[in-house]
Amino acid sequence: ELPPTSSAPVFQLMTELPTILNTNVEHAEPRVRSLVAQAVGAYARYATSLLNWLDSSTDITDASERNKLQLAAEHAQVGRRNIHATILLSLKSHLDMKEPSRENNPSAASDGALDDTTGWRALETNLHALASYVDGCVGKNGGDGSYVNEEAALFDSADTDENGWFLTGLQHCCVVHVNRHVRAAAAAVLGVLIKSCMRSRDPSHEDLLVDEDSPFRLVLKETLKGTLADNWSQVRMAGSVLGRRFVQALLKIYK
Repeated sequence: ELPPTSSAPVFQLMTELPTILNTNVEHAEPRVRSLVAQAVGAYARYATSLLNWLDSSTDITDASERNKLQLAAEHAQVGRRNIHATILLSLKSHLDMKEPSRENNPSAASDGALDDTTGWRALETNLHALASYVDGCVGKNGGDGSYVNEEAALFDSADTDENGWFLTGLQHCCVVHVNRHVRAAAAAVLGVLIKSCMRSRDPSHEDLLVDEDSPFRLVLKETLKGTLADNWSQVRMAGSVLGRRFVQALLKIYK
């Protein structure tokens, strides 16, 4: 299937959409935030699919049209990365918020759950948006459009590094955070990060899953221990899905 021409309305939409998404990523209405999360994934998938197509296609013989399409695709990548930066900024600001411990807190038990808007505004849907974005980055062979390739520093940063907040923050959300919806959503993010490592087909990215000293692997291990022992079945299910994806990835690596 051919992509649209360089003058197609979809490229105007992709120019306008990042501003709309960035403005509403912390919208007061949770249904709006959920819609933003879905749109983020669709944007990332379409933008990175354009890169895949341009890398492999020989169907456009008009050099001028191909250059225009290349330029439109590059603009889409700028918008995509801008969306990602906004999500990470919002996520970090939420992780910096102080929260009560799950110990001696009624929301840690099944008879006193908090919903996703009680005190934590956009954190849950922010995690959903990040998972959608990562899953939407379908760049091939570890090049542009591959999340693990573009954001390698986030996967391999210890707690003391500049980017160390990312993995430790996800582990915190999975294991410690008082809200069960947040714990489940963070586990889903780790799951698509595993998927990104396997999608890249780069041995160095596979090492992130098998190297005993890999910060990513260490976070996965601690997260699985915490989520599989969680008192909420919703979180245990999320941990089970994460564990299955991790094991399946290891089986592919070692086969």
